Order: sequence, then structure tokens, then C-alpha cells
Amino acid sequence: MPMDVKASQAMVRRRFAELDKKNFGVFDEMFAGSYRLNLPGMPKALDLDGTKDFYYMLYTAFPDLKHKIVEQISAGNKVVTRWEATGTHRAAFMGIAPTQSKVTFTGINIYTLTRGKLSQSHVNWDMLSLMQQIGTDAPRLALPPKRAAEWGSTNAPRQKKRAPVRARSRKGNRSRWPSGRRVCNDNLVEPRFDACASKPVKLPRATSVWHEHDEPVYPL
Repeated sequence: MPMDVKASQAMVRRRFAELDKKNFGVFDEMFAGSYRLNLPGMPKALDLDGTKDFYYMLYTAFPDLKHKIVEQISAGNKVVTRWEATGTHRAAFMGIAPTQSKVTFTGINIYTLTRGKLSQSHVNWDMLSLMQQIGTDAPRLALPPKRAAEWGSTNAPRQKKRAPVRARSRKGNRSRWPSGRRVCNDNLVEPRFDACASKPVKLPRATSVWHEHDEPVYPL
């Protein structure tokens, strides 16, 4: 019979609190013997012994690690927990020597409870941010330039400046730099004339062509 929702959430909160105290005895108390930990990038799920080793490594590398529960949602025998963790990198972690850096990262754990014990979890951390904070050369995610300008972000990659298009004016061969060109009858025209003037100045059609290589590509 599934546990009460509040009891299930309280059990998961206690799991975080006890491990933050380095009470590794909770693995034998609260975790099923058949427990499986699913982590992104792992070829297969870790069993209970592998899970103990993983968290021992984590709390050795970040001995002052503390989790703050941000949100919990429950359905049936599952508890979804969103958290934020802070700590100091004081020992080697995943091959990276200690940096003494203060870190903050977030994650989501989805726990499955069976007969009053934690039987499985799917865990996703913001590993990219964590690795950047302890000094690795992981690439930073960046917004496309237009969106970064709207949101005020400063980490967008630089966009190559395009040379302005030169257009002839009505007076002889003199030319000027147009700004805010308008479209009339499917033609680009100089803005200083009415949109549908009798003799609009047409710009070369090539100026309205967009090329893929004009914009940087942002892989997901």
C-alpha cells in the first residue's frame, strides 16, 4: 500500500538532511536492498553499494555540502524534489584536484518508494555549472545575441558586424547610409521617401538575402 503523500515527502527530506550530516547509516535504514540510482551519463544504474560509494565521494569532496529543498511534488509512489546545494571543494572530485572554491548548484531527484523504503531514483544535476565553478574548461551556455540583448545577458557570443548597405539617393551619384529601410511593392526602398512613392529608390535585391553563415549556430 502506497505511503501517505506527506509521509513520503518527509522521508525524502530526511534523506537529504541525514546525508548532509554525513550519517551514511540512512542507506541501510531508508533504502531498499534492491535500490538503483540512475544518473545521466552512467552506462547503467548504480546498486546500493555503488550508491554509497558515490555519495561518500561527493561528501568527501564537499564536506560542508548542504541541500535546501525548493519544491516537492508527489504522485502515487513517486516524490519529485527540486533542490539547491552549496558547499566547498576541499578534496578531489571526479579527477579534479581541490580548488577550495565555494559552489552552488541545483538538481532534481525523482524517488520511487516501495514498502516504505526508497527503491529507485532518477537524479539530474546541473553538472555543467558545478564543473565550471571548480575550474574546468567546460563551455558556457550562451543565449543567441538578439535574445541576450532583450534579457540583458552578458555571456552571449559576439556576433560579427555586418557592413551597412550603400544605396543611391535621388540626387546624382551621391550616396548615403540608409537606416530603417521600408518595403513597397515587394521592393526595398529608401526610408526618406513615402512607402509607396511614385519613384522609390530600389536597393539591390541581394541585400534582402539572408545566409546561414551570417548568424552563429547554437547547438543544444
